[in-house]
Amino acid sequence: MEKELVLKFKEAQDNKERMTRIKAQAEKDYEIAKANLVDYMNSKGIKRTATYEGIGFVGLDEPRLRAYVEVANRERLMDWLRSIDRPDVIREDVHMGTLSVFVKEWMGLGKELPDYVTTTIQSTAKFHER
Repeated sequence: MEKELVLKFKEAQDNKERMTRIKAQAEKDYEIAKANLVDYMNSKGIKRTATYEGIGFVGLDEPRLRAYVEVANRERLMDWLRSIDRPDVIREDVHMGTLSVFVKEWMGLGKELPDYVTTTIQSTAKFHER
């Protein structure tokens, strides 16, 4: 009985590790395929692909601003946010999604960011089945 339980546990552990590797590879493949399609669509200046029977189409969402700060600059960022009376952006740390929303708002007011805050504009693709 004990040996069978140990064997089942070992098989389950091995399967879990294999599935974790497969999932990581699938996520990597997905991100590469999405980036390639978004790059292609942007290079062609299109917001939507053709609709393909049995597949569907892909449309680009509105580009989103993403803000980043190196870990080494997180304390500087929190000090700056406090100095401009925006402690609401700070939790235990500054979440990059919250920072991105704040930065978009801040830049929309025509204000400048500290040099250690990096921004990018990302287009994202959304698959639509038909």
